[in-house]
Amino acid sequence: MNRRRAILAGAQGLGLCAVSLLCHAVAREAVWTVWTLYAAAFAAYLLTLRVAEPADLRWLLGCAVATQLAVWPAVPELSDDVVRFAWDARTWASGHNPFAARPSDWVRSAGLAGLPFDGRELYPELVSRDWFASYPPFVHTLLWVTGKLASPHLYAETLVLKGLLLVPLFAVFGLLPRVLVAHGLPADRSLWFVLHPLVPIELAANAHWEAPMILGVLGTLWAVHRGRPVAAGLCLAFAVSVKLVPLVLLPWVMRRLGPKGGLGAALLVLACNGAMYAVMLPGPELRTHYLLGLSNFFGAFHFNASVAYAVIWPLYALTGDHHVDEIGRLLGLAVCLGACVLAYRATHPSPEVALWTWTLFLAGSLVVHPWYLAVPLALGCFTPHRFVVVWTALIPLTYSAYATVPAQEWPSVVVIEYGAVLAWLVARDWRR
Repeated sequence: MNRRRAILAGAQGLGLCAVSLLCHAVAREAVWTVWTLYAAAFAAYLLTLRVAEPADLRWLLGCAVATQLAVWPAVPELSDDVVRFAWDARTWASGHNPFAARPSDWVRSAGLAGLPFDGRELYPELVSRDWFASYPPFVHTLLWVTGKLASPHLYAETLVLKGLLLVPLFAVFGLLPRVLVAHGLPADRSLWFVLHPLVPIELAANAHWEAPMILGVLGTLWAVHRGRPVAAGLCLAFAVSVKLVPLVLLPWVMRRLGPKGGLGAALLVLACNGAMYAVMLPGPELRTHYLLGLSNFFGAFHFNASVAYAVIWPLYALTGDHHVDEIGRLLGLAVCLGACVLAYRATHPSPEVALWTWTLFLAGSLVVHPWYLAVPLALGCFTPHRFVVVWTALIPLTYSAYATVPAQEWPSVVVIEYGAVLAWLVARDWRR
């Protein structure tokens, strides 16, 4: 084994050990341990990228797959979302619709002992017990499958759900190099995404839904590049059925495909999702509950925001009120307008416009969790910009909020995080 291969093997071994320890043995309250292990994994990632050559792509993709499999059995420790996923999965498995009532409504009406499923271990851990379900159809399709296969055992539900989510993640690993080549870019640029420690930690170990969304976005990039409106509409429809966020890319898709193709793709996105929502929400009451869940999700709280905090903090100091709802609506409108301006005025290549559009959405968001950066990390592979990589190096600092009970953000962390990202943007990426 030559020296370069030995360095690669050592870096991958270090990264695997650090990520595995973080996912299997560390709770998010142990913030210093989280930071230390993430820093070790990130250093291994940077070292690998520095010494890797294009011929190493297949071997490193294999290492990435092995890392995801190594953390798949881990109990999610950095997020409690899986508890709500299990609650909704058991609701489906019992023959009821999760959108019919909030968890707290179920307990108030029947008590824990009177639930149509076993929710005794879940309810005390539910942070969102007073929220209606809010995830789109694809998510609830997989939750229905999870409920049928694994309920009512939480660890089994977790393994099944994470196993289902590994399928689109591995599909992304296979598709990303091919889409890069289709755009005339080196396939090994995909390593910026597939080797990143954020991917196994947040997507494979903690059961977040970004992998199928990235798969749909990559398919959309490929279809737009090939000028195929039907394929673009279907791929974007799939991405939107995972989370609504990819709708910010619709103006770009319509602009790149032209008036006829763009309109056809947009109608296909609306028709496909309309049909899926009609199946998932067959009555007006269920649709109302879904909209209430969405309103909670987009305006009930804030975490690690950027532009929003620049407005919220001064307003709170002056008035004693955060004005979260009003600021959230105004920023949402600004993001929509900005996405249209970028789509119709920007002269950059398509993937770069998609990256800036997604970044605009995150800048206007009230909540930016670490796993939210997975999509721009994948889009960044198509551009020379590396500000997302800098962002991913710093965003684990936000786990400092969980060092206390109840969770409390550290404003200094937010300032350091976004200050460093902005400094990199201005000094390096803006010139490109």
